[in-house]
Amino acid sequence: MAEKDIISKDILKRDEKGLRDYFGMLEILSGNRQLQTLVNEEEEMLSAMKLSDLPSYQKGWQAGQQEGRQEGRQEGKHEGLISVLRWQLQMKFGALSESIEQRLNTASDEQLELWAGQILNAATLMQIFQEERNA
Repeated sequence: MAEKDIISKDILKRDEKGLRDYFGMLEILSGNRQLQTLVNEEEEMLSAMKLSDLPSYQKGWQAGQQEGRQEGRQEGKHEGLISVLRWQLQMKFGALSESIEQRLNTASDEQLELWAGQILNAATLMQIFQEERNA
């Protein structure tokens, strides 16, 4: 007996609700056959799409650029502080030792600004770079 005949006899034995369920499943299965075609079409569409065209990508790009500019400005300010303080120290005290250069290069903006203020009244480098100043 063919599979088709078995299914037909099974359908005839069912009640109306069973037939509705059966045809509902057939509809779902036929829809699933088209699903692979839809998946392929979506894959083609996504592979042709440029990420840079997406609004979320553009917003992220802009935020990254803004953050990069801010970091660049901060780094430029820091390097400028080091450069000006180095120049002032050299003008007032002459050549700087390696240890002073290292301290300049590793100092925070706040520390550089403090030293820049201290240079005005200091008679020696040691007065500027004391560890325990006014403590």
